[in-house]
Amino acid sequence: RPYWRSWLIRLSFLAVSMESLSATIAHTSYWNRWFYMAYLTNWGLVTSIAYQVCAVVCLVPVVRRRALYQPLGSGEQCSRFVRTTWALFSLAAPVELIICILFWALEYTPGHSVHYYLVVNHGGIALLLMVDGFLLSSFPLQLKQLVFTVIFCIAYLSWTVIFAETNIPNPNVGGSDDYIYGVLEWNSDVKVAEVVSSLCAFVLPPIVFVVFWLLSLSRRH
Repeated sequence: RPYWRSWLIRLSFLAVSMESLSATIAHTSYWNRWFYMAYLTNWGLVTSIAYQVCAVVCLVPVVRRRALYQPLGSGEQCSRFVRTTWALFSLAAPVELIICILFWALEYTPGHSVHYYLVVNHGGIALLLMVDGFLLSSFPLQLKQLVFTVIFCIAYLSWTVIFAETNIPNPNVGGSDDYIYGVLEWNSDVKVAEVVSSLCAFVLPPIVFVVFWLLSLSRRH
Protein backbone atom coordinates (compact mmCIF):
# COMPACT_ATOMS: atom_id res chain seq x y z
CA ARG A 1 0.00 0.00 0.00
CA PRO A 2 1.22 3.58 -0.56
CA TYR A 3 3.37 4.64 2.35
CA TRP A 4 1.48 7.94 2.71
CA ARG A 5 -1.72 6.05 3.45
CA SER A 6 0.00 4.11 6.24
CA TRP A 7 1.48 7.39 7.46
CA LEU A 8 -1.95 9.04 7.70
CA ILE A 9 -3.41 6.05 9.52
CA ARG A 10 -0.51 5.97 11.98
CA LEU A 11 -0.81 9.71 12.47
CA SER A 12 -4.51 9.31 13.30
CA PHE A 13 -3.66 6.54 15.79
CA LEU A 14 -1.11 8.84 17.41
CA ALA A 15 -3.71 11.61 17.58
CA VAL A 16 -6.10 9.28 19.43
CA SER A 17 -3.42 8.40 22.00
CA MET A 18 -2.28 12.01 22.45
CA GLU A 19 -5.85 13.21 22.87
CA SER A 20 -6.46 10.50 25.46
CA LEU A 21 -3.31 11.50 27.33
CA SER A 22 -4.19 15.20 27.36
CA ALA A 23 -7.82 14.55 28.28
CA THR A 24 -7.04 12.21 31.18
CA ILE A 25 -4.51 14.70 32.54
CA ALA A 26 -7.03 17.53 32.15
CA HIS A 27 -9.70 15.49 33.94
CA THR A 28 -7.33 14.85 36.84
CA SER A 29 -7.55 17.33 39.68
CA TYR A 30 -4.77 19.90 39.43
CA TRP A 31 -3.46 19.00 42.89
CA ASN A 32 -3.41 15.27 42.01
CA ARG A 33 -1.60 15.50 38.67
CA TRP A 34 1.76 14.83 40.30
CA PHE A 35 0.42 11.30 40.92
CA TYR A 36 -0.59 10.71 37.30
CA MET A 37 2.38 8.50 36.42
CA ALA A 38 1.87 6.29 39.47
CA TYR A 39 -0.51 4.08 37.47
CA LEU A 40 0.40 1.20 35.16
CA THR A 41 -2.19 2.39 32.63
CA ASN A 42 -0.33 5.66 32.20
CA TRP A 43 3.06 3.96 31.99
CA GLY A 44 1.64 1.95 29.12
CA LEU A 45 0.07 4.96 27.44
CA VAL A 46 3.31 6.95 27.47
CA THR A 47 5.25 3.94 26.12
CA SER A 48 2.68 3.51 23.35
CA ILE A 49 2.91 7.17 22.39
CA ALA A 50 6.71 6.88 22.24
CA TYR A 51 6.34 4.00 19.78
CA GLN A 52 3.67 5.78 17.74
CA VAL A 53 5.79 8.92 17.42
CA CYS A 54 8.71 6.83 16.14
CA ALA A 55 6.43 4.91 13.76
CA VAL A 56 5.10 8.17 12.28
CA VAL A 57 8.59 9.64 11.94
CA CYS A 58 9.77 6.48 10.16
CA LEU A 59 7.41 7.28 7.29
CA VAL A 60 8.36 10.93 6.90
CA PRO A 61 9.92 11.15 3.41
CA VAL A 62 13.18 12.76 4.52
CA VAL A 63 13.66 10.05 7.16
CA ARG A 64 12.88 7.29 4.68
CA ARG A 65 15.47 8.66 2.26
CA ARG A 66 18.29 9.62 4.61
CA ALA A 67 18.02 7.51 7.73
CA LEU A 68 15.54 4.68 7.53
CA TYR A 69 17.65 2.34 5.45
CA GLN A 70 21.11 3.58 6.39
CA PRO A 71 23.17 0.58 7.55
CA LEU A 72 24.91 0.61 10.91
CA GLY A 73 28.02 -0.94 9.43
CA SER A 74 28.81 -3.73 7.06
CA GLY A 75 25.97 -5.88 5.81
CA GLU A 76 22.29 -5.03 5.47
CA GLN A 77 21.01 -3.83 8.82
CA CYS A 78 18.25 -1.52 9.93
CA SER A 79 19.17 1.89 11.27
CA ARG A 80 19.27 2.52 15.00
CA PHE A 81 16.06 4.52 14.73
CA VAL A 82 14.19 1.64 13.09
CA ARG A 83 15.55 -0.77 15.70
CA THR A 84 14.36 1.54 18.45
CA THR A 85 10.91 1.70 16.87
CA TRP A 86 10.86 -2.09 16.56
CA ALA A 87 11.88 -2.51 20.21
CA LEU A 88 9.25 -0.03 21.38
CA PHE A 89 6.53 -1.92 19.52
CA SER A 90 7.67 -5.23 21.01
CA LEU A 91 7.21 -3.61 24.43
CA ALA A 92 4.18 -1.37 23.98
CA ALA A 93 1.83 -3.81 22.26
CA PRO A 94 2.12 -6.65 24.84
CA VAL A 95 2.03 -4.19 27.74
CA GLU A 96 -1.17 -2.58 26.47
CA LEU A 97 -2.89 -5.95 26.10
CA ILE A 98 -1.73 -6.96 29.60
CA ILE A 99 -3.13 -3.70 30.97
CA CYS A 100 -6.43 -4.43 29.24
CA ILE A 101 -6.64 -7.94 30.71
CA LEU A 102 -5.67 -6.87 34.22
CA PHE A 103 -8.04 -3.92 34.32
CA TRP A 104 -11.18 -5.70 33.16
CA ALA A 105 -10.41 -8.88 35.12
CA LEU A 106 -9.15 -7.42 38.42
CA GLU A 107 -9.74 -3.69 38.73
CA TYR A 108 -13.06 -2.87 37.08
CA THR A 109 -16.16 -3.23 39.25
CA PRO A 110 -19.20 -4.45 37.28
CA GLY A 111 -21.92 -1.83 37.24
CA HIS A 112 -19.59 1.15 37.28
CA SER A 113 -19.87 3.57 34.40
CA VAL A 114 -17.87 2.86 31.27
CA HIS A 115 -16.82 5.92 29.29
CA TYR A 116 -14.78 6.57 26.15
CA TYR A 117 -11.40 7.21 27.79
CA LEU A 118 -11.78 4.20 30.07
CA VAL A 119 -12.16 1.97 27.00
CA VAL A 120 -9.43 3.71 24.99
CA ASN A 121 -6.87 3.40 27.79
CA HIS A 122 -7.83 -0.17 28.67
CA GLY A 123 -8.08 -1.92 25.33
CA GLY A 124 -8.45 0.70 22.64
CA ILE A 125 -4.76 1.57 22.44
CA ALA A 126 -3.89 -2.14 22.41
CA LEU A 127 -6.16 -2.61 19.40
CA LEU A 128 -4.61 0.35 17.57
CA LEU A 129 -1.11 -1.03 18.17
CA MET A 130 -2.08 -4.46 16.89
CA VAL A 131 -3.58 -2.97 13.73
CA ASP A 132 -0.44 -0.88 13.30
CA GLY A 133 2.06 -3.66 13.92
CA PHE A 134 0.34 -6.60 12.25
CA LEU A 135 -1.77 -5.05 9.47
CA LEU A 136 -0.08 -1.80 8.47
CA SER A 137 3.34 -3.34 9.18
CA SER A 138 4.74 -6.81 9.62
CA PHE A 139 7.06 -6.51 12.58
CA PRO A 140 9.20 -9.67 12.88
CA LEU A 141 8.99 -10.12 16.63
CA GLN A 142 11.63 -12.30 18.27
CA LEU A 143 11.13 -14.31 21.43
CA LYS A 144 14.16 -12.68 23.05
CA GLN A 145 12.27 -9.37 22.99
CA LEU A 146 10.00 -10.78 25.70
CA VAL A 147 12.62 -9.55 28.17
CA PHE A 148 11.52 -5.94 27.54
CA THR A 149 7.98 -6.69 28.74
CA VAL A 150 9.13 -8.69 31.76
CA ILE A 151 11.52 -5.93 32.87
CA PHE A 152 8.79 -3.34 32.38
CA CYS A 153 6.34 -5.30 34.55
CA ILE A 154 8.91 -5.99 37.26
CA ALA A 155 9.87 -2.30 37.29
CA TYR A 156 6.26 -1.27 37.82
CA LEU A 157 5.68 -3.87 40.54
CA SER A 158 8.85 -2.69 42.26
CA TRP A 159 7.42 0.81 42.23
CA THR A 160 4.24 -0.41 43.97
CA VAL A 161 6.34 -2.02 46.71
CA ILE A 162 8.39 1.16 47.15
CA PHE A 163 5.19 3.17 47.32
CA ALA A 164 3.70 0.88 49.97
CA GLU A 165 6.85 1.08 52.11
CA THR A 166 7.17 4.86 52.01
CA ASN A 167 5.03 7.73 53.19
CA ILE A 168 3.99 8.85 49.71
CA PRO A 169 0.23 9.51 49.86
CA ASN A 170 -2.23 8.38 47.21
CA PRO A 171 -4.53 11.37 46.70
CA ASN A 172 -7.08 9.31 44.78
CA VAL A 173 -8.17 6.92 47.54
CA GLY A 174 -9.84 7.52 50.86
CA GLY A 175 -8.93 5.96 54.17
CA SER A 176 -5.84 3.84 53.69
CA ASP A 177 -3.62 5.51 51.12
CA ASP A 178 -0.64 3.14 51.09
CA TYR A 179 -1.61 1.35 47.86
CA ILE A 180 -2.13 2.26 44.20
CA TYR A 181 -4.31 -0.65 43.14
CA GLY A 182 -6.61 -2.57 45.45
CA VAL A 183 -5.14 -5.92 44.34
CA LEU A 184 -1.64 -4.74 45.30
CA GLU A 185 -2.10 -3.80 48.96
CA TRP A 186 1.32 -4.92 50.14
CA ASN A 187 0.77 -3.77 53.72
CA SER A 188 -2.57 -5.43 54.32
CA ASP A 189 -2.90 -8.42 51.97
CA VAL A 190 0.55 -9.63 50.99
CA LYS A 191 -0.59 -13.02 49.67
CA VAL A 192 -2.99 -11.51 47.14
CA ALA A 193 -0.35 -8.96 46.13
CA GLU A 194 2.22 -11.72 45.63
CA VAL A 195 -0.15 -13.80 43.50
CA VAL A 196 -1.15 -10.84 41.35
CA SER A 197 2.49 -9.78 41.00
CA SER A 198 3.52 -13.25 39.87
CA LEU A 199 0.70 -13.21 37.36
CA CYS A 200 1.74 -9.80 36.06
CA ALA A 201 5.46 -10.48 35.84
CA PHE A 202 5.84 -14.16 34.94
CA VAL A 203 2.53 -15.53 33.58
CA LEU A 204 0.81 -12.93 31.44
CA PRO A 205 3.90 -11.49 29.68
CA PRO A 206 5.05 -14.84 28.17
CA ILE A 207 1.52 -15.81 27.16
CA VAL A 208 0.71 -12.47 25.55
CA PHE A 209 4.09 -12.16 23.88
CA VAL A 210 3.95 -15.67 22.39
CA VAL A 211 0.53 -14.85 20.93
CA PHE A 212 1.99 -11.72 19.33
CA TRP A 213 5.05 -13.65 18.16
CA LEU A 214 2.79 -16.22 16.45
CA LEU A 215 0.86 -13.38 14.82
CA SER A 216 4.08 -11.90 13.50
CA LEU A 217 5.11 -15.30 12.12
CA SER A 218 1.78 -15.70 10.35
CA ARG A 219 2.23 -12.29 8.71
CA ARG A 220 5.63 -13.34 7.37
CA HIS A 221 4.38 -16.56 5.72
